[in-house]
Amino acid sequence: MRGTVPARTRLQQVAEALEVPPRFLLDGEGTIPIDVEGLRDAYRGSLTTYARPTPPDGGREFGNVAEHAFELDLRILAREVGQNSGDAATDDGSGVSMVFTVIELSGSDLADFQDAAWWRSYRRHLEAASRETGRKAARQIAQALKRLDEEERLLLLRIDDYGAGGLTGPEYGPGAFTAVLRNQLDSQKSEGAGGSFGLGKNAMWGCSEFSLVLAHSRLSVSDAAGTQRFFGRGQLPAHTIDGVDYAGPVWVGRPDDDPSRYDARLKQRPVQSVFDNPVLADDLFLRRDGDDPGTSFLIVGFFDPSGEETAVEGMAERLAESMARNFWAAMTPPLGHAPRLRVEVRTQYNRVQKSSKVVAHGGTKPGFVDALEKHYAGDTVDRPDLLEKPGDVLSIPIPLSVPKRLPPREQGKQEHEATLLIRLAQPDEADLGSMAQLRGSLMTICEKRIAALPVGAPPFHAVLLAGGASGDNTADLAAEAFLRASEPPAHDKWTATGDLTTSYARGARQRLEDFRRAAEKAVREALSRPSMHQSDGPEDLKRLLRLGAAPVTKVSRPQVKEVSGKLEAGAWVVQATISLPSARQRGITEWRLVPTLKFATDSGAAISVDWADLEAVRSCTVQDGRLVAPPGTRTLVFKGRSDPSTHPVEAHHSKALIDVRAQEGGRA
Repeated sequence: MRGTVPARTRLQQVAEALEVPPRFLLDGEGTIPIDVEGLRDAYRGSLTTYARPTPPDGGREFGNVAEHAFELDLRILAREVGQNSGDAATDDGSGVSMVFTVIELSGSDLADFQDAAWWRSYRRHLEAASRETGRKAARQIAQALKRLDEEERLLLLRIDDYGAGGLTGPEYGPGAFTAVLRNQLDSQKSEGAGGSFGLGKNAMWGCSEFSLVLAHSRLSVSDAAGTQRFFGRGQLPAHTIDGVDYAGPVWVGRPDDDPSRYDARLKQRPVQSVFDNPVLADDLFLRRDGDDPGTSFLIVGFFDPSGEETAVEGMAERLAESMARNFWAAMTPPLGHAPRLRVEVRTQYNRVQKSSKVVAHGGTKPGFVDALEKHYAGDTVDRPDLLEKPGDVLSIPIPLSVPKRLPPREQGKQEHEATLLIRLAQPDEADLGSMAQLRGSLMTICEKRIAALPVGAPPFHAVLLAGGASGDNTADLAAEAFLRASEPPAHDKWTATGDLTTSYARGARQRLEDFRRAAEKAVREALSRPSMHQSDGPEDLKRLLRLGAAPVTKVSRPQVKEVSGKLEAGAWVVQATISLPSARQRGITEWRLVPTLKFATDSGAAISVDWADLEAVRSCTVQDGRLVAPPGTRTLVFKGRSDPSTHPVEAHHSKALIDVRAQEGGRA
């Protein structure tokens, strides 16, 4: 409730005293003016560096561990930061937006950057590290400093994420902030996250010639000190300045005012975050758009470690291509929902933006995207003989037996059903014959070529949705944790890692191998020409009518459960029972199903036949040729009569097939 409004003259006096517009006091309109020069003087007078001294035992660091865990290039960088931003998404279901901006600094903007006191301090450590002869990292730093001085050109890469949690947590205790910017190999993510080692973040430092990353974060949970947080970390090798040995890491921030942390011998204090200084963020090219929570990272001295790309435009294009290739599934929106991830890539020269490209989810992997979109829409079939033309998608369950999990996170054996999508393709499409494997993060773990395909197999794409990508029940989540444990630091395959074999009961390696073989076998069998058009057997009834699909233990899409039929006056009269999955998990407002009657042929695809009439028997109504049921329905029954005028052959010479598909309008 609004209280008493002060008189106009008093309101004006209050506004002047607070240096805000009068309308801001009443309605929050307008913006609060900021003291730009005051905030600039504040950070320039306090922003400094802190280098960790060598401990008494003489331990030292000599490089970035990520360079040895990954074959670093721009593709790996995009993959790792994309995974980390996705893992940090807030719980509101809006997804994460990422913006990559490749920035080239020169002229006065570069001079201002290098003139800052904190940079001059950091450069002293760079120069000292470059003198550690015989070290690979030292040689790289020396070459980068020489190039900077000669070319008077500096590249930056800013990576913004919006809709993420931000670098929350205390300065020194457990939390996202310390996991990213203070600690090494610290992963505090949930078991549904993509990353698990705390190693992928190091790809950012590995793509900095000066091993320096700055961060500006808008926190999703306000800190007592503020809501916008700045900090930086340098991953330098061990070095010596004025006879003092430093272990390697260097941080950028404001001095910690706790007297207990003061190092009297070195006359320095550790540094802490700088809060709520928008001028600092803007001066260091870290200004964020809008108020959404998330973090902006700035890679200083950005480069491609592989040496393949050196131009600003080429680097931007490589980043866009990598995001599309690795995160096409996360960028594909389920019907009625926001995509998990949105991506834009920009180029900028000094303060002027030159280009912007929104990464389209279907641009690089259209075949895989089409299969996933039809899965979301319920526009799939559940029997290989219903695959008729390019674009048709078969959805079948693949079992994964998750063994008992050992303490401290003990859990009994679970039986999971992954979802395998097989899409018929045109011969000229890309990525033919491959199976993309995904779990809950919806990042492509790997693409695997399917070997030993049957002779005459049609072109196809396959997508294996496992763990959290196929559902969220207890078995799905158990499979998610199992597969996550099976991934090495690069998260590029499912294999028998040390984490897997020490976290699960004996036989974990075999269960993983059984899962892989089952998926590949299912692809081969589905694409076998005989199985795509074979008869159901010699019995008279099976020659006349297919009695529905084989039962499955988990319903993940509308499925034909039971069928009965008879011939009347030259028409097929059939009654079918349809099983429905959980409407809540699929975002269904009401079920709208389109039943289809087809006549099978001895060769070639089945031929669709029109209905003369449809009748609702139980738990549904018929509207405009569709079966309509409320969202809580799990089973419905309908009856239909075929239209003899549309029969390709007389009914008594035919075998009738029943299929049912969910229509898109039934989703929220």
